[in-house]
Amino acid sequence: MITDTYLQAKIRKYLDYDVSQAETDAASDFATGRMRIFFLAVDEVSAPIGLEAVRNRLPTHATTFIGEGCIDPTNDEECPPEYRQAMGNAIEYARSYNSKIAELTGTGKAQQATALSNTTAEFIGPENEWRNLRIELVDVVGPFGGRTIEVLGGGQTCIRLFRHGKSPVIHRISISATDVQRIVRSFIGNDFCSILIPVEMAEPETPRPSISLCSPQNGMKELSAWLKSSSPPIPGQALTAQQRFQNVYGEIRRLESLVTEK
Repeated sequence: MITDTYLQAKIRKYLDYDVSQAETDAASDFATGRMRIFFLAVDEVSAPIGLEAVRNRLPTHATTFIGEGCIDPTNDEECPPEYRQAMGNAIEYARSYNSKIAELTGTGKAQQATALSNTTAEFIGPENEWRNLRIELVDVVGPFGGRTIEVLGGGQTCIRLFRHGKSPVIHRISISATDVQRIVRSFIGNDFCSILIPVEMAEPETPRPSISLCSPQNGMKELSAWLKSSSPPIPGQALTAQQRFQNVYGEIRRLESLVTEK
């Protein structure tokens, strides 16, 4: 059992990286001018993860280090397996994130892009105006109930939970700026405003949630889609419209875990 509090903190930090969201995070950071490059620092000289061959052509960036230089525990034969596992998770996230940044900037691939190519980033404007955003999820299926979740950019949130035969339970809470940023970054990373949902039929009683995004300038973008199982995204391949919608849906739904129905 690891008792070193510093190592425990590093393990928690490295396990917090969600590999499945790496490319979305990269696209969001790029669109908002906050991109970074992950470097592996377990030897005397750190290296950009997955981008060693093009390190001299990297764009201007902030830097995040995975590891602690030559004193990193991975250099010790008795390195705790929990630490190695956590670092492996962080490195996998970093490799996917860096690869997406390379693609967006044209560093490692032929594709070239600019921040304005993200229609959602352009729609909602600069981060200092995000306090004036409004986001709403309506996800209610007649006999089965559901929820509505409304989030304002300042953190004010209203969650209404519906259960068959019962009055709705209403929770009014304030979420952190970090939670607001996480949700907004999901909209940007999945370029919500450019999603085109094909017209499809679905089985009766299949949930068809609606998500709306109101910009600081009072512009409105609303999308609805049937919720259905889909194959997990394949690394290196573009997400489908359905996957992008469900990514945003999932981030909003996470707020439901902050309240407990009495």
